[in-house]
Amino acid sequence: KEGGKRQRGVWIEPRGQAAMDPLGEGGQPLAGIHCVLEQNEGGDVYVSSLLRGGQLAKKARPLDRLEGVDQMRVDGMPLPQVRRLISGPEGTPVTLTFTRRGMPGRLVTTVMRSSSELADLQISLLEDVVGLVRSNNDPRMGEDASSQAKRLSWRKPGTYESSLFEDVCDGISR
Repeated sequence: KEGGKRQRGVWIEPRGQAAMDPLGEGGQPLAGIHCVLEQNEGGDVYVSSLLRGGQLAKKARPLDRLEGVDQMRVDGMPLPQVRRLISGPEGTPVTLTFTRRGMPGRLVTTVMRSSSELADLQISLLEDVVGLVRSNNDPRMGEDASSQAKRLSWRKPGTYESSLFEDVCDGISR
């Protein structure tokens, strides 16, 4: 906090980190989780915005309060310090603990650090495909996995991304 004002958002990805510390331990470039975090006057860190379609966007929402990073509490911790906890080598997991206003309990989720927005979207798509393959022809499902995945997809209908996803779903169900 500076002068009692809210700290500006911090884009948690390598471009923002590179100016301060371009390499992590072992000389590996740092990667992030592709979201904007902000801190209020009380020291709470919360999600301001997320990369649409990214890994974290499927799990967290704007205004979710970040309570912990890899089981370390971040309440009152300065944003640059939180950023250092989240940043790490590409392809490594980071576990985040959130609370959501009006919802009981905590959301604990693990995402893979990625060095670019494209890599984050690719990981997210692969997670969708793996889930689809695992659930395909599951007798407990009322409809086939391909139809359910297309129906529940967050992708905007009629877009190129949606079309690609539908092609993947159709290919898996054959």
